Amino acid sequence: MKLRKILQTIPLLISVIANANIGVAKADDEIDADISQPKLDHVHLPSDIGGKMFYHSAGDPQGQRVIFIHGTPGSKGAWKDYLAEVPSGFEYISVDRPGFGDSSPQRAVPIMRQVEIMEQFLTESSTGEKPIIVGHSYGGTMVAIMAALYQDKLGGAVILAGSVSPELDNPRSIQKVGQYPPFKYLLPRNLRNANDEVIALEQEAKQFPAMWPDIKMPVVVLQGEKDPLVSVKNVDFMKEKMINAKLDLKVLPGINHFLPWNSKDHVDERIRTAVEYSRKGAK
Repeated sequence: MKLRKILQTIPLLISVIANANIGVAKADDEIDADISQPKLDHVHLPSDIGGKMFYHSAGDPQGQRVIFIHGTPGSKGAWKDYLAEVPSGFEYISVDRPGFGDSSPQRAVPIMRQVEIMEQFLTESSTGEKPIIVGHSYGGTMVAIMAALYQDKLGGAVILAGSVSPELDNPRSIQKVGQYPPFKYLLPRNLRNANDEVIALEQEAKQFPAMWPDIKMPVVVLQGEKDPLVSVKNVDFMKEKMINAKLDLKVLPGINHFLPWNSKDHVDERIRTAVEYSRKGAK
């Protein structure tokens, strides 16, 4: 009888764990299936990870590069609408982060290791224009870290509903349940890796605030006022900690977490703003 009750609760727990993660996996998978125009390519991951990292590209390969980084879970397909409308003179790239989408490995990869892997995409255009990086949710966290570590290689950084404060972002209790058998092995790979990433980030994130004063470049931010997943208080935290950055902050009243989908015009404007800063040489 006890075993039967346990088995009966497994589907419910899996559903709750899935919803506890920043749940765009289904939407991303559906979007991925519709992509036809962008070019699919890959780079080889370091030997300690193994396999390949896939990405889509569209636009002018010689133009200024704009790199899109999805959240957790997610995939390169999150940015389909952006790659379908690349402005003249730009190359848009959307990546499958390691452990997500088509990219290896099967396991989760720590955020800091992912940041190191992303450095290889930071190449200048044929006319010497540095790339712009755009990240949503935990992709926005990665953008902030990259702005601290690689700002000499960057033209601009755009953070969309990005979590930058460890105090404002903690795993839910149900996510920790997903760390243990049998639930861990019953979760689909993207949700299992998302869960592992979120749990690991609880410790990783403690080192991030010390990095924020190192950012000395323009950081363009878009945040939804009614975001239930990443608190709007992150905006005030950026003001407090990113004291040497040129912050350009915008909060959208009444808008939730899913900015790439529900606020594309605002996201496009934020990207244009980052490009303007890069071409003015603002620091």
